[in-house]
Amino acid sequence: MEKSVIRCIHRKALFWLLLCVMPMMAVAQDDVTESEVQRLIDEGLYYRALELLESYPDSLKSPVMLRQETRVLTSFARYEEAKALILPLAKDEGSVIDKQLLAGIYESMQLPDSAITVREEIKQLSPYNIVNVLRLSDLYEQQGVGFLGLTMMNSFLYEYPDNRPVRQRRAAVNYAAGYYRDAYADFDILYHAGDRSMNTVYYHGQSLMQQDSLEQAIPVLEEAIKISEEANPFPMIDLAGVYIEQKKPADAALYLAKVDSLMERTPLRIQVLKSYHDLMAETDFLRGAYHSSLRHLRDLGRLAPDLPDIPYRQSLTYRELGDTAAEMKALETYLELRSDPGRKPSPRVLYARRRLEQLREDRFMQQR
Repeated sequence: MEKSVIRCIHRKALFWLLLCVMPMMAVAQDDVTESEVQRLIDEGLYYRALELLESYPDSLKSPVMLRQETRVLTSFARYEEAKALILPLAKDEGSVIDKQLLAGIYESMQLPDSAITVREEIKQLSPYNIVNVLRLSDLYEQQGVGFLGLTMMNSFLYEYPDNRPVRQRRAAVNYAAGYYRDAYADFDILYHAGDRSMNTVYYHGQSLMQQDSLEQAIPVLEEAIKISEEANPFPMIDLAGVYIEQKKPADAALYLAKVDSLMERTPLRIQVLKSYHDLMAETDFLRGAYHSSLRHLRDLGRLAPDLPDIPYRQSLTYRELGDTAAEMKALETYLELRSDPGRKPSPRVLYARRRLEQLREDRFMQQR
């Protein structure tokens, strides 16, 4: 009888011991699973990581495991499944990391409004989260409300004026919106703070050009060319423009020749071609290569046929060549394009009228 009672006590003790140990075992197993999954993810073995996660019952998965599975599913573009996993963790007062995962899924699904909603929730929880500020700014701009992003970044930079990524982003948004003075102010601050990224150096050079500080712009644009390893045509085009302003056509031609070699490699070929032919026409005109200048103006005309400046410049070139008939035709074309009775005539229009009248008079006198 006594032995039976003792065995009963032992069984009960063992039962309670198991009850106490089981949660600890589950936690230990979770830790092992989490670390093993993370190891597989770090090694790029996503399929094996997913197999391990899917072998584990959803009801027993820790929040860490749910996040791991969300990331793996997202990497396989299984967005609906990923959203279903993370949504319970992210809704209401969910953690910032869960909301960031959900926002990223919405962005991948091309649902910007849903992504904005979630990222605005993150902003309320963590207003100075740099990643969220940058992503939310992108989304606002995509949706045509970039001013909301600017307001947000203004507040951020008021508190953290030395933050480089946010200042870079604000400069880019201002520039894209046409707020050049504000953009250049940020690019100048970044440049003088030691930022030597291509965008910052190039636009700092442009800001100096806008302020007519051409001598100061030259070394900055040269620095941008060096950073791009002469693979970006735009700083070279701008530098050529500076040299043309300074009446240094030989220096301009040097950089334009380099631009010419990049024509087939740039994705913005038409834009580059316009700038290239425009500057080459001016460069050749200044150094007396009039026939070459006309060829570039014709090429420019094919790319921008309605640009009234082209026939005006052609008329000046034909005048230098002494081709009166071609000069008159160019002046007539220019005045047709610029005819606007309700508008005060520009100095160029006045010149074109007087010059055309003079040429007609001269021709009439010669025919008598």
